[in-house]
Amino acid sequence: MCSLVTREDAEYAHSIIKRICAEVGPGCPGSPQEQARAMIVKNELEKVTDNVTIENFSFAPNAFLGWFKLGMILLIISVIFFYLSLLDIAPLVFAILACSVATFIFLMMELEFLRSREFIDWLYKKYESTNVVGTIRPKEREEIKRILIYSGHHDSSLQFTWFRYLKSGCYLAIGIIVIAVILLLVSTAIRLLSVALSISDEWNVSFFTVLTWTIFPAGIVFGIFFTERGKNGGRVPGAVDNLSGVSLAVAVARVLKANPGIHPPQTEVRFISFGAEEASVRGSRAYVRQHLTELKYHDVVCLNFESIAHPEITIYKSDLNNSLKFDPAIVTAVAEAAIQAKVPHNIKPFPFGGAATDAAPFVKADLKAISLCALKFPHQMLAFYHQEFDTPDKVEIDALQNALQIAIEFMRGFNREDKT
Repeated sequence: MCSLVTREDAEYAHSIIKRICAEVGPGCPGSPQEQARAMIVKNELEKVTDNVTIENFSFAPNAFLGWFKLGMILLIISVIFFYLSLLDIAPLVFAILACSVATFIFLMMELEFLRSREFIDWLYKKYESTNVVGTIRPKEREEIKRILIYSGHHDSSLQFTWFRYLKSGCYLAIGIIVIAVILLLVSTAIRLLSVALSISDEWNVSFFTVLTWTIFPAGIVFGIFFTERGKNGGRVPGAVDNLSGVSLAVAVARVLKANPGIHPPQTEVRFISFGAEEASVRGSRAYVRQHLTELKYHDVVCLNFESIAHPEITIYKSDLNNSLKFDPAIVTAVAEAAIQAKVPHNIKPFPFGGAATDAAPFVKADLKAISLCALKFPHQMLAFYHQEFDTPDKVEIDALQNALQIAIEFMRGFNREDKT
């Protein structure tokens, strides 16, 4: 076990979580409360780093999850166009409109939601968010050859209505929405082809009628009311997701400041609290875009903390719905750090449907990154994930200590590499 990390270090991290929840409360992306949470992190980092900077960025917080509501409204419009195509007045025009709208809905789901691309952001109002960056430079003014980043995000999610009230039924709700979108696209495409080729599709029309009275209404209700409104920062304190990660980034800085001998040579260590992660990693994406040349030049490695609640630490080997693979060498290095620290851990791919972590923009830019998580599926997720129950008591001190031990041992591994 890493002797440099004590229970007092973990309790310090937990105190940051409790302070932010007590003094500010929930802070969904783009809200004044999110900004207030960032300022508390800034104050804490100023105590334990050499320098702290604030980097603001503009983004559309309502695009990522807003596709649910917009998509279901457009579904109604596509259905109307479908039935208008059954009339003798311009059936081809209405069939094209029905299929075009259905295609746009599918692309929103695929690109905005599953692939985390800014596909419909231009449709939504822009707000400001903040990345907080603390830095500890190498001793004796060494030339910087590497950058090591520890990160988390200080914003909290909007409450997911169906996780709150249906628990495991939320998966059914999401499934119905996805099925509705796919069947709408397939059926409108068949209708368009049938009208264009002047062939009968009575069976398709009958099937569409059944969908109109079954799957579509259910999908519309589930989609339109998928999240709460974000008034006053929302209702989710976000203690686990992800003040736990932010507090660990600050705690790593604190341990390093107290033990400068573990600072890897020629390495600048940064501690970043990203904003707008819950709007689909907009903060980390903005940071990577702004610093890409520098990060590539200095051979960056980012170790990201995401939702640390349980003592057994999961080392992810992928991200973005399992579509991005982490560098196997980094996965191995973190796993070896866990073994050296004697911390219970496992190595898993990122779950499909989990969106992404703040490591994803780094990997998409061909930079080295990895994420640690400690959230037990499905019981902990159903109990408080993206709900008003995500409070400080859900974060176990042992979980924070274990993640902190891995982080410090990973840093010490940099020193061992330099000596070999």
